[in-house]
Amino acid sequence: MKVNIANLAKQYGRKVFQSAFRILNDTHLAEDVTQEVFLKLFKKSTESFDQISNWQGYLKRMAISTAIDQLRRHKRLAEEPIENESQQSTSNATLPLQQVFIQRDLAQF
Repeated sequence: MKVNIANLAKQYGRKVFQSAFRILNDTHLAEDVTQEVFLKLFKKSTESFDQISNWQGYLKRMAISTAIDQLRRHKRLAEEPIENESQQSTSNATLPLQQVFIQRDLAQF
C-alpha cells in the first residue's frame, strides 16, 4: 500500500493539532508538535506503514506522545540551574566594582 504523507497531513492534520493543543494549551507549541509528528512519519520506513490500520489513532497517539515529550523538555529546561561558568563570569565581572565600593566605604571611616 502506497501511503502519501501529504494526504495524511490534509486528512488528519487538524486532529493531530487538536490532540497536541489539549495537552499543551498553546497554539504555537501545538503547531510545532504537528510538524514534528509528520516529520517523524516522513523519516519512518515505508515498510512500517503497512502495519498501520488506523491512521487517525496512530497519528493522535504520536501527537500525544510528542506533546508530553515537549512538556517534559520545557520542565527540565526550566528546572536546570544556571551553568557555573556563566555564574563565575558574572561574579568575576562584579567583583572589581564591589571592591571599589568596599574601599570607598572603608576610606570614609
